[in-house]
Amino acid sequence: MAHSAPATPIILSTIFPALAILAVIGRFYARRLQKHKIQLDDWMALAALIACVGNASILVVAPTWTKITENLQYNEDKRPIPTEDLARFQRCIYANQIVGHASVVLSRAAILLLYTRVFFVHRSITIIIYILHALNLIWGIFFSVLYTVQCWPLSEIGKKPLGTRKCDSHQGLLVWFACSMVSTVLDIAILGLPLPCIVKLHLPKREKAAVLGIFMLGGLVIVANCGKTWNIWQAFREMRGVEHSLYYESTLMFWIVPETCLAVICACIPTLRPILSKLSRKMASSMSHSSTSHCASDDLELGKSHDAEKHDNVIVRTITQEINFLSASVDNLERNIRCASITAHQEHPKT
Repeated sequence: MAHSAPATPIILSTIFPALAILAVIGRFYARRLQKHKIQLDDWMALAALIACVGNASILVVAPTWTKITENLQYNEDKRPIPTEDLARFQRCIYANQIVGHASVVLSRAAILLLYTRVFFVHRSITIIIYILHALNLIWGIFFSVLYTVQCWPLSEIGKKPLGTRKCDSHQGLLVWFACSMVSTVLDIAILGLPLPCIVKLHLPKREKAAVLGIFMLGGLVIVANCGKTWNIWQAFREMRGVEHSLYYESTLMFWIVPETCLAVICACIPTLRPILSKLSRKMASSMSHSSTSHCASDDLELGKSHDAEKHDNVIVRTITQEINFLSASVDNLERNIRCASITAHQEHPKT
């Protein structure tokens, strides 16, 4: 396996957090456009963003693999000789896992709280949502504690790659693998929760496909999690001694940042409808103004640019129509779900 370039953590810790920040800003701006009160799921998304950015900062602070290998020396037993960089790197790995878990837990909580507001009358779905809330919380606490106690006391964390009895890199990889497997199952359950309701709604096929596409974007988190899980498994199989543990653990750190940031982004996407509506109105207004200016201009001054401008207007009109369609699809989804929920509640009241 090739060593990761020093630029890798910088790129990962810049692009993904920037997208997550834009998504959360868009979420709060959408609330302002609608003049709606900030809900608990919005604050959960903000907290998840803070943890996500903090996790990205940890990846930048941690010594890169190249730096460690340049300065690392081994003793006769092929074990790393303790250095301050080595101890700091292990502490960064520890913090990377704990903060990453917190970010994922908060992102899932934001999505589940949003589901609660949308499917508030469906009693069966509400019960499932509460169960997933509990499982998500248990997952975060259990694996955070389990990962913490693999080196005890905590002062032993910096000695983990030395292969002491108090710290075992192989045991740590097993914890990571189990954590990722359970996390993937939870993500699939949360992703699939609203799909049966959406499929049953009486919407045009195109609108239904658009809405399903919005929710299926959450699959990006599952892809990142599966990639991390596979990398953990490969690392466990290929690790032959403690001298290899540093490289494999450093590459596993890289997966946490995309996973946490994508979780924040996917939690915010369903709430961005008001921004899509405003964007479509602005584009329509701009296109109308451009068309008016074109008619008032002298044809001789336009010359050959007439066809190009006409083509640009067609593109803008098409994009505007698609944005309007997507926004209307989400509107129809919310309206249909609420109407269906109220009807079902009236037909089958609680006894």
